[in-house]
Amino acid sequence: AINGVGVIDFDPQGRPRKTVTTTGAGKTYKTITTNAYGSSTFDKEKGRLTKAVVQHQRTGETSVTRVSAFSYFGSGTFQGLLQTETVEPGTNFQSTTIYDYDSFGNKIKASVTINGVGVIDFSILAL
Repeated sequence: AINGVGVIDFDPQGRPRKTVTTTGAGKTYKTITTNAYGSSTFDKEKGRLTKAVVQHQRTGETSVTRVSAFSYFGSGTFQGLLQTETVEPGTNFQSTTIYDYDSFGNKIKASVTINGVGVIDFSILAL
């Protein structure tokens, strides 16, 4: 069996931008993760991930790519907290989750829109 993880590239702050994981027994299974981080000073200091692209490759198979995008509150009480998470942006499978917080910065609600149709609200209960 072959097992390996290699970090291909780092951003100026030392965070991995691209990693490759390979495992297999006679075949090559490769997962390539490419990360992008926010460009503002705050985003750089806090390491805010803005996009993740994960590609799965396998010998003799069609590769599969998954994309997620993230946005954060840029100012105010919630600066730096996750505002939206979008899975498969720009496709027919897009889903977006918008987060709400209480005055202490605790998540209290997540609203999900799937492919631009309808909203499902989830209240998040504290333990």
